[in-house]
Amino acid sequence: SNNVGDAGTISIAQSLWTNTTLTELEMASNGIGDEGVRALAEALGHNTTLTSLYLGGNHVSGFGARLLARGLLHNTSVRDL
Repeated sequence: SNNVGDAGTISIAQSLWTNTTLTELEMASNGIGDEGVRALAEALGHNTTLTSLYLGGNHVSGFGARLLARGLLHNTSVRDL
């Protein structure tokens, strides 16, 4: 846990738009809420290399989970969540 929070997660998500090498992202217990998940969801729609994303232990509501699910609809590489 690094307590990245939403602001840090948004920055990481921005890098996922152009990432071509990262395959696993461990973000568990980092104080991430719906805004951070929204940014990840948007990035997942464009990322083709990430295969594992770990988000357990964060502060994501049902709304945030739905945002993430929508992002995953447009992603073909994530296999572990």
